[in-house]
Amino acid sequence: MQFGGAPVAGRMSNPTLQMANANGMIIAENDDWQSTQSLEIAPTGLAPEKAEEPAILTVLPPGPVTFLLRGTNNTTGIALLEMFRLGD
Repeated sequence: MQFGGAPVAGRMSNPTLQMANANGMIIAENDDWQSTQSLEIAPTGLAPEKAEEPAILTVLPPGPVTFLLRGTNNTTGIALLEMFRLGD
């Protein structure tokens, strides 16, 4: 992760992304984006720059969802989560 061209100190190492529904049940997860949805994510033009970054392409369920980011071995650090709406 970089900010203004310089690496961010304290960045999260090799994050894993999980999405939970309102009941706390994990409904989607990804570690390395190319490992599960590369054929769906790549054509969007929004694929992460690095293979070890996570990404989830899904239709959001009704109601609230929670996104969880964890570093390797449950480490913590600074991370950026971006969401994009595709289509209509």
